[in-house]
Amino acid sequence: MRDELKVLLSEYESLRRESLDTMAHRTQIASFGLAAVGALFAGVSLAWDRRPSPGLVVAVIAFGVPLIAALVLVIWLGELERMERAGSYLRWLEGRINKLVGAEAMGWESWLGTPRDQSGPGRLLHPYLAVIGLFTLIGLGAPVAAVFLAPLSGSSRLLVIPGWLVSLAAGAYTSCRVRRPKLRRTNEDLQRWSDSR
Repeated sequence: MRDELKVLLSEYESLRRESLDTMAHRTQIASFGLAAVGALFAGVSLAWDRRPSPGLVVAVIAFGVPLIAALVLVIWLGELERMERAGSYLRWLEGRINKLVGAEAMGWESWLGTPRDQSGPGRLLHPYLAVIGLFTLIGLGAPVAAVFLAPLSGSSRLLVIPGWLVSLAAGAYTSCRVRRPKLRRTNEDLQRWSDSR
């Protein structure tokens, strides 16, 4: 029993570290995304004295910025799902460890996974939705900025629509995934998986 407990605690510690790392990765991804967007705007600003073609300005700002914003959201979402997957398994491990020691010795991840209506904290969606909202708005605002910066006329202003569509699609997709995570597994699901091995 002691050896099994040692192995489970080691696995728990490793997965907890992975979960914490994903939080840092999400922050880094958002920071790099903001820096990349800033670099694109700075590049256009620096080239402004050389009178770049309106097509280049539209391409960089109306297409490049929404594309970067969308990529940031998708990569950021991957890290979030990785953290939730680790959290689901950690909740199961806590149950298994508690069963081995015969007491409620561990419970942080289980408590975090408990819905608000069952005396748990529930999910804190607002930090996630803030990141999604920020990058969606950046992606939607960039094509508008391109229209004002580049003297486009008439139907050529429709060139901003693909940037809007990319931004809306990425924002809607990540928002839906955050609100309804598919990787949440119950302890019963994980126990069935464990029993089948």
